[in-house]
Amino acid sequence: MKSFDALNSLLKDNFLYDHQWHLHGKHPSFTSGSLCSVNAEKFWNSNQSFGDSNIVVAVADDGCLIDNFTNDYSDNIEAFTYIENGKLNITKDKSKADRVFSDKFKHGTAICGLIAGPLSNSLPVGIAPTVKILPIRWPYDNRFIINQSGFQQFVKALSDKVDIFVNTWSKLPDFILNNESIDLISSLSSQGGKRGKGVLFLWSAGNSNCPINYDGDMKIVYSHNINDEPNFSSHFSNNLSTLSNVLVVSAINPFYEKASYSCFGPGIDLCAPSHDAYSSNGKIKNIGLTTLSADPNKYTHHFKGTSGACAVAAGVAALNLSLSMNQTANELATSLKSKASRDLNRNYSNFESMVINPHQQVRHELIFGKAEKSPDLFDVFYGAGRITV
Repeated sequence: MKSFDALNSLLKDNFLYDHQWHLHGKHPSFTSGSLCSVNAEKFWNSNQSFGDSNIVVAVADDGCLIDNFTNDYSDNIEAFTYIENGKLNITKDKSKADRVFSDKFKHGTAICGLIAGPLSNSLPVGIAPTVKILPIRWPYDNRFIINQSGFQQFVKALSDKVDIFVNTWSKLPDFILNNESIDLISSLSSQGGKRGKGVLFLWSAGNSNCPINYDGDMKIVYSHNINDEPNFSSHFSNNLSTLSNVLVVSAINPFYEKASYSCFGPGIDLCAPSHDAYSSNGKIKNIGLTTLSADPNKYTHHFKGTSGACAVAAGVAALNLSLSMNQTANELATSLKSKASRDLNRNYSNFESMVINPHQQVRHELIFGKAEKSPDLFDVFYGAGRITV
């Protein structure tokens, strides 16, 4: 294993690293001010560490191009998991890498890249670039089959093999884990897991700019059907917040405010940086997350959504765990919330959602009342705040 200084020197002339504003707050297109980052670069230099290589982060998604996570400096694949002919397989045999990847699906590779893309002098790196990842590919039959029974099967199989478990699936207007899922996650709050200290679960909040918990009179739009007609509800529910070793992550943009698309509301634990649109010289532009990916050139500048925010949060969780490997999953969740920064835009009147008025017309309105009457709206939109090391 090379020294920290030798590994750190790889980033000096890495042009793509310069675009990873979520790591260090800088970007070639923005020469003044600091963009919203998780201060990963500061953590690395202060602690002379890129993360403990004994930590394993599971990612349940559409698979991963695992060859991209091995180079001359590290091999960041702990193992990979897939279901074939009804049987769950956990293997380190890279001759079976095609079982966990299809070039039609690239989302999971980018998620893994944000968390643990290995150190490189030419490709984007992860927030915790020396921890291990364990990609999980959901079963596929003309569509990905994502459900609670599959989730339970994966968690049971990996309950002694991972420290952090990343989930980018959800459902609106109601996302209610059943009793078996609740009990399974709860059983891993302070025991089990790779270290015998439990497993921290992270969940993305969703990209529909609606609350995840709400019961009121407003008809709030959460999606559109194939005819572009709005689907709406006056009741939203999500029971993840009842679990002490689960963090629900919403997205903020590079400019320290709620991302325009991010779900919000009671039940959000933390927020993390991801993409968004912005106006520059009269033009609408987008700035995304630069990450290792399954694209032909092995990277993208355009990863986005609360999936990206959840992956960023998972990388931060891995770095924080590196500081004290004796933390239980509960303690790690509590620590991350207590360290969260509240240096975020509080102009809540900008954070309107689409609602249906009595005449069945769409209008935009602030949910949960007027900002001047709701000083606690910070927690509604940002949870405990911006996750940071």
